[in-house]
Amino acid sequence: MIRRNVRMLAIALASLLALGLTACDFGPVVLEGSLTHAETGEPLGGIPVAVYSSTDEDVVVARTRTDDDGSYRVHSGALAAGTYRVRFSAAHWWQEGETWSDATDVVVSNGASAQLDASLVPAMTTVYGETFFRVGPWPGARVDAFHADTKELVATTYSRDMADVPGWEACTGCYLLELPAGDQYLFRVSSSWGTTSWAGNVGIELPPGEFQVWLGQTAPSGFSGRIVDDDGTPVAAARVLAIPTDYVQPPLLQEATTSADGRFFVGGLYTGDHRLLVVGPDGTTTLAGMTDGDPSTATQFFARFFEDVDVGDITLSAP
Repeated sequence: MIRRNVRMLAIALASLLALGLTACDFGPVVLEGSLTHAETGEPLGGIPVAVYSSTDEDVVVARTRTDDDGSYRVHSGALAAGTYRVRFSAAHWWQEGETWSDATDVVVSNGASAQLDASLVPAMTTVYGETFFRVGPWPGARVDAFHADTKELVATTYSRDMADVPGWEACTGCYLLELPAGDQYLFRVSSSWGTTSWAGNVGIELPPGEFQVWLGQTAPSGFSGRIVDDDGTPVAAARVLAIPTDYVQPPLLQEATTSADGRFFVGGLYTGDHRLLVVGPDGTTTLAGMTDGDPSTATQFFARFFEDVDVGDITLSAP
């Protein structure tokens, strides 16, 4: 049976972090190579290649992936001359490094192409989850995975009753996908009658192992209200983000900006519980209903189909 893990607010917000740049296909090739399977010798297609800064382990400068013949190329349009560190799949650094810290620096020059060939066993991710339409399971829904940068369709499956799968006996409307770890994907669920919904609006980099993605139909409704300060004065130009709390990331984060009278409407949400995060124009932040700075005390607001919920006034206190 699938465990429905509730992610912390910080994890949900972390999915909005900036994505790495795609390797633009123009200019001379400055970095290239080929990947083969370490056990079979066969070429590895569709394996992510990420070029990192050599001074900051969190900065991805360019991304690409191998073709069917295992080859990859990065052009000068995506990668300026400099020193970098290169990761293949999700756990293989050049050369034979296990982490960014022990990876070998690679010098890229516009005058010549750096050649990096590698043999490895690629890390994979089992993406799994439940599909829901309104408030019930959604068996028979189509689940698509796309590369986040090119929007290329890379995998498709259908949700079903998994009574025949050990550990999933109680799961109706569930799905499984196997994808290369270390790449960034977008996920979409759709029906034969045209209903479509995206899980998240940013690319999610898959870690090795298992990763849960909840997929459901968004509600043509949302939350409305007003943001005020401690004196009850409307706060204009404040951001209001609706953060889902009853399913795992990647969340479909929707937001709105308050008008001159402090009012807002944020819609296009999944059905289910949400918290409302308010960010004032001066950077002041609060969760609606939160007391004593404890996020767990924030109010849960339920989004329903065809129902706009007025949450009333939310006070944004001065720091």
